[in-house]
Amino acid sequence: IINTKKANKENVGALIFDIGIDKINSIFNKLNLDDTQNVYILDGSGNIIANKDEKLVNTKFQAGFFENILKSEKGSFIEQMEGNDVFIVYSTSAITGWKTVIITKMLQVEQVAGRVRVTTVLIIITAILIATIISTLLSSRITKSISKLKSKMDEVSAGNYLGELVIEAEDEVGILSKHFNTMVAEIRKLINENYLVKIQQKDAELSALQAKINPHFLNNTLQSIHSMAVLKRTKDIEEIIERLSELFDYVLYESGDLVPIRDEIRYLECYLHIQKSRNNRLTYFLKVDGQVENYRI
Repeated sequence: IINTKKANKENVGALIFDIGIDKINSIFNKLNLDDTQNVYILDGSGNIIANKDEKLVNTKFQAGFFENILKSEKGSFIEQMEGNDVFIVYSTSAITGWKTVIITKMLQVEQVAGRVRVTTVLIIITAILIATIISTLLSSRITKSISKLKSKMDEVSAGNYLGELVIEAEDEVGILSKHFNTMVAEIRKLINENYLVKIQQKDAELSALQAKINPHFLNNTLQSIHSMAVLKRTKDIEEIIERLSELFDYVLYESGDLVPIRDEIRYLECYLHIQKSRNNRLTYFLKVDGQVENYRI
């Protein structure tokens, strides 16, 4: 005990703590140490303060490596002891200065390390198996989804645009399938619209045909052909049918609002020729400047 009030801080006394050795020994008994491991508590002089063998208490620690332990507060190393390789771990108490020395035979350390290695290998193998199973399941599901998508694509390429692909998951394949359904629906819509447009176009063409070819004209022409057939005027029949065919070709296949003047003149010439075949009193004369034949009207 030091008197800190005085400048020289003289020692005025000492405190002595008595710790029953049986208390320390009970701690050793709880450790359940076997023959491959031993624990020593040493003071700074190398005296054994506590050990599982009570006969060694208050005796000198005889191991030759004690000097190595004194050089540092804690550490570990491998040493020969009683003909066996041992693994030594030690540390120093900051309060008492005592050193706790744990000596373990390397055989025990190797056995523990071996068990750790076996456990590690088992864990790795188990992890690999689990990963393989999970990977197989995921791969199987993805492959199944891709196969369904491919089958549906084959149907669409064959012209079947009905029905949709059932989406079973929201993964990459599911997103791709959703976009595929959208694409097929859009194609189906365009096909329906194009079909309606074609029907409307045919109706318009029929209306145009009816507007350009008067039903009375067609009826009269057919009556003229019938009369020629009765009279066996085959040459005249051939000419009038040829002109009528040209009229139909012009009406049915001419596209666009503007046509060359020469096509209109040819159309008019066919019409007049048919009319003249019905009435010989009809005479006509067509004169067109060649420089304007390609103009469109």
